[in-house]
Amino acid sequence: MKAQVAIMALLKLKNIRKSNLREIIETSDLFNKDLNELYEIVREKLKSSQNFNEWKKIYKISSNEFLQAELFDIKIITILDKEFPDQLKKIPDPPMILFGKGDISLLKFPSQVAVVGTRYPTSYGSQLSYEISSQLTQNSILIVSGLALGIDTQAHLGCLQNQGKTISVLSHGLDYIYPPENKVLAQKIIDNGGLLLSEYPPGTKPKKFRFLARNRIQSGLSQAVVVIEAKKGGGTTTTIKHCIKQGKILYCVNPGNEGNKADFAANFFFIENGNAKSLENGEIQDLLQDIRNTN
Repeated sequence: MKAQVAIMALLKLKNIRKSNLREIIETSDLFNKDLNELYEIVREKLKSSQNFNEWKKIYKISSNEFLQAELFDIKIITILDKEFPDQLKKIPDPPMILFGKGDISLLKFPSQVAVVGTRYPTSYGSQLSYEISSQLTQNSILIVSGLALGIDTQAHLGCLQNQGKTISVLSHGLDYIYPPENKVLAQKIIDNGGLLLSEYPPGTKPKKFRFLARNRIQSGLSQAVVVIEAKKGGGTTTTIKHCIKQGKILYCVNPGNEGNKADFAANFFFIENGNAKSLENGEIQDLLQDIRNTN
């Protein structure tokens, strides 16, 4: 508990560089530090302007969040724990802490693919998301997505329909489900041995910047990202950029004559500039081979 609460509290400090914070977390033996010793780290090593009373308040809030997590059966793992996924440690800006509801061991599942795309897909895009996720599941690959309406929903459903395991990366505390239309799906993911995952403690509400931030975790957990359908400039573009930055495999669906070019504008853009491989007619053999080559 000590290290978990300490990290939760440290993450609440303002104007602290993430690289400095990670170094402190990884080198300061937080498992054995009391409140006063932690404050010395805050004051001296992190150069925070927080006074001791403010620090005590932050620590108390974090302690309450820890108790809330226990109440909601939410597991907490930190970047210091052996359960923390190696894939995620290697990205430029990994989360320092993860909250999970369901089977936390899935974080170490050998083959994971993020299936992402717009919340407002065409019927063709919806169908492809379901079918591609089904095929990947049948090949013993775990599906990572974000529980959003549209492409994400179909990705999770395609996996569950084939008795597969899926991780949903959320942008808020796990005491809450957004969008509310997917509460049943979220419970189904847990009931079928899957995992809801977030870097945010209980009580944290969804905000636009948190949706964008969680995209790096979706790609970071995965060997590959498959973009089903996305217009330019949407949230999916952020996931694509994280995927490229992290050096992950990127495939974008090429709809050929089946889809309107505007609906798949991001797909075409990243295929044409050479960042993404083209996935055509739902054929995933090249993708499967690329994933095997990473393991």
